[in-house]
Amino acid sequence: MKRHAIAAILLLTAPCTGQQVWNGMIKLRASDGTTGDLFGYRVGLDGDRAVVGAWFDDDLGESSGSVYLFEVSSAQERIKLAASDGEAYDFFGCAVAIEGGTAVVGSRGDDGSTGAAYVYDVETGVERHKLTAPDGAGGDQFGVAVAISGNRIVVGARNDDDLGPNSGSAYVFHAQTGAFLSKLVPTGGDSSDLFGESVAIEGARAVVGAPHNDGQGSDAGAAYVFDVATGQQLFELTAADAAPDDFFATSLAFDDGRIVAGAPGDDDAGSASGSAYVFDAASGAQLLKWTASDGQGDDEFGASVDASGRRALVGAPGDDEGASDTGSAYVFDLRTGQERARLGAYDQAAVDHFGGDVAINGVEALVGADLDDDFGNAAGSAYPFELDAVGTSFCGPAVPNSTGLSATIQVYGSPLIAEDELTLSARGLPPGEFGYFLVGRTPGLFQPPGSSGFICLNGNIGRYNPVAAIVDGPGGFLEVDLAAIPVNPPVPAMTGDTWHFQCWFRDAGTSHFTDAAIVSLF
Repeated sequence: MKRHAIAAILLLTAPCTGQQVWNGMIKLRASDGTTGDLFGYRVGLDGDRAVVGAWFDDDLGESSGSVYLFEVSSAQERIKLAASDGEAYDFFGCAVAIEGGTAVVGSRGDDGSTGAAYVYDVETGVERHKLTAPDGAGGDQFGVAVAISGNRIVVGARNDDDLGPNSGSAYVFHAQTGAFLSKLVPTGGDSSDLFGESVAIEGARAVVGAPHNDGQGSDAGAAYVFDVATGQQLFELTAADAAPDDFFATSLAFDDGRIVAGAPGDDDAGSASGSAYVFDAASGAQLLKWTASDGQGDDEFGASVDASGRRALVGAPGDDEGASDTGSAYVFDLRTGQERARLGAYDQAAVDHFGGDVAINGVEALVGADLDDDFGNAAGSAYPFELDAVGTSFCGPAVPNSTGLSATIQVYGSPLIAEDELTLSARGLPPGEFGYFLVGRTPGLFQPPGSSGFICLNGNIGRYNPVAAIVDGPGGFLEVDLAAIPVNPPVPAMTGDTWHFQCWFRDAGTSHFTDAAIVSLF
């Protein structure tokens, strides 16, 4: 994929034969970054949009905090967000989440650390809602963690006192209206559990972490899964090998029916080397446990986690690769459990804290390094990564659309049929438009009547069902099922096959196309 304003490129060799290779593309930094901002303390990613928190920024008073919205492909800072009523020590940006056209920002220090969360329009930067707990009190730290899925937002309040001092709670809101829907409190919760330290949500289920829960030993940690419609607790998650001071569920991710929980205090490879666990969200069963292939004491692997499709990303900000506490992040396959790659900063330096927070969305990832020193001590930065392309582009460039761009398609993953990991990605599409991916055996060139562009496929052309990431724009991705290529009739991919892919999309009532890509399978 071509990128603009590229600061540097890193090619990471994967630790085992057959693992994926990822490229460090560009480095994101605040245009007005300065000493102590901690830009990159929290990061979020959705399509080509990134949201990065700088919770110690001082625009509205000391540590009032701010958040930056970026277009990743161009490294362009689009909007800087600050709370409409921001003040000193609000810590706005201590938590961030993004999905579609909505961003959510936590501000745990608001109103004497009662806390708040703010909802923004990603395209305009307009503040839509300020969310507060209906029973909030000073010191609750509502907003310490936030998550969004569809029309539901979950906000953690780790110091709420319903079940004892600092037992914690979480709240569910409607993302469009800002209406309060329910309060989540765990069965069996206790003082100092810090329930709400981490939150994640997918569809109708939410998971809330209590990393200081003592049920499996002092500060062993636990997480709880809830039905967000009813507020009912469904089950409790704990590690099968839980031990004191593991701090299980310090970080949480939830995607494709699987929950990932980080335990940065776990000691498998040395004190606080860290680990991460994968659970089935439907049953609560533990499926996998991960540790870093090169893990050591104090790496704090699992301090941050995220998941998308069949990939997961785990941060280890204490990793000493190259120098003390430079930090690393690791890519895992959620189905097989295989470690696919280790990510690091191209300009790594001691105490950068790379991996303090991570985000992954399809084939792209974002890693925060909030103690990076480019603009002063602990000014902070964030690094995007993407999978190497396995397809070869042809039939381009496409006719420019209303964005002024020639939309492109790339194919990522692996050409090995046995690995069954091939992902289509489209970029440069206009936001808010409808589209889908096409597949065919042979190349072609045909301009349909009324179309601004060309079909680059021929013969028996198949169409993948629309995916929301494309409909919402400005881009999308789709994991290919190699067992059923949707030509007529559907066929399984075979060794030696060559397939051609393209994306069609609508733009102001007119048909458009990306360029095309060809992939040979073996």
